[in-house]
Amino acid sequence: MDKIEDNSEVNQISKRLTDWIKSKKSPPYQINMYFTKQCNLKCKFCAFSPLIEKKYPSNELSKEELLRATKEGLELGIEVWYIAGGEPFFYPDKLLPMMGMIKKHGKYGNVNTNGTLFNREIVKDIVSMGWDEITFSINVTDSKTEDFLKGEKGAFKKCIEAMKLIQSTKKEMNKEKPGLSIHTIIMNKNYKRLTDMLILGHSLGVSSMNFTHIMEATDYVKKLKLTNEQIELFKKEAEKAFLLSKKMKIFTNLEKYISSPLSDEIGNYTNILKSTSITKDSKSLLSAICFEPWTQVTIFFDGTVGACGVWPCTSLKNENVRNKNLKDIWYGEYFERIRERLINRESIDTCLDCASSRIFKNEEIKNNIRKIMSEENKF
Repeated sequence: MDKIEDNSEVNQISKRLTDWIKSKKSPPYQINMYFTKQCNLKCKFCAFSPLIEKKYPSNELSKEELLRATKEGLELGIEVWYIAGGEPFFYPDKLLPMMGMIKKHGKYGNVNTNGTLFNREIVKDIVSMGWDEITFSINVTDSKTEDFLKGEKGAFKKCIEAMKLIQSTKKEMNKEKPGLSIHTIIMNKNYKRLTDMLILGHSLGVSSMNFTHIMEATDYVKKLKLTNEQIELFKKEAEKAFLLSKKMKIFTNLEKYISSPLSDEIGNYTNILKSTSITKDSKSLLSAICFEPWTQVTIFFDGTVGACGVWPCTSLKNENVRNKNLKDIWYGEYFERIRERLINRESIDTCLDCASSRIFKNEEIKNNIRKIMSEENKF
């Protein structure tokens, strides 16, 4: 769920980080809200399925608590809002008011969905409020395989129909938003079919497609991982798909898998993060193995606050928005402990399951900070 699509956004994130470097604390640029663990599908590749399978008590944030946390995030100065689950549209009565509040304050919003729970009323609400972007999870272009991966017959068809309904509703209402995008997990079911995914995305009018390596959240996921031989074939396919995406004017992150030396080491996440630090021994923010605790905050379904955009930091004592204002958490002891550990190049438990797209994003931001600091003669 990363909107690092252009230099302007990279520059905005980098500016907040340089403020921290100059001892001027800045609010998070981005928030990730995983406000529910509930989902109507059982995707075989889902990184959050262990959370669902453990059958946690029903202690999810109420609608009132969720809106209060949203208000606190807006007051804190967060610009970019990513909403996911579980499946966010499992609870439209919670989701839509939150989305409406975000847009009333003029902030950017993206919601990530499996695309199977839309109806005309929901779509009209989303189009009317001017929501910015909806990211759909699609991994292959044939319904049989996608339905198998999603664990439900008809899932692929429902998702495609939802995307078409949004596009037609926008046309009826003379609106340009929301934009549509696709998120695809790279696995042995699709690594040779990236160009097919681009063709599908183009036919549905998407503006961007993001690809990430599969994360080992379950035993079954190991069966979907690429072999070393398949990784090499994937890179060749990625080159063809990237050229096609340029012709179609669809933004993708495929170039990162082609040009970045990091792509050879995806899976050795902690080592990669350490190798991309800018200054390795300065004991300053520039030596941190990850910048997320300075740039974004995450709220999970039970109100737990995390410093990572993917996982809660379970090895540390988390804060909770039920007990403390989000601003106090952001500038408080919990985040300070995590920032200190990363500056000292000490990974935390969540680093072991870092997503490839986030590693690429961190590297891009680090290179941009290097450029900014060099221009200011500070580096």
